[in-house]
Amino acid sequence: RATTIWDIEESTRSRILLKMGLGCSRCGWNKCIGDLHHIRGRQIQNAHAQANLSYLCPNCHREAERGLIKEEELVSFEAQVGMRWKEYYCGNR
Repeated sequence: RATTIWDIEESTRSRILLKMGLGCSRCGWNKCIGDLHHIRGRQIQNAHAQANLSYLCPNCHREAERGLIKEEELVSFEAQVGMRWKEYYCGNR
């Protein structure tokens, strides 16, 4: 069973995010699918926990990757969505 959205296959994850119609947690852009950014990187313990992921548009994601957005400015996927993504996940049954 998936405990975070990162636990499921990437194509399924993308479909879920698209169906949810989420906007970027930083700027609100929602014209297309965004990206899940690892706030504190991938080398930490529990790197794929929803508290370490932030849903960003491609532009904000690039800025975050380049260090142009401070960690504390990012909203975690956990805070933005919580476990609501499971409502869109068929494999959860």
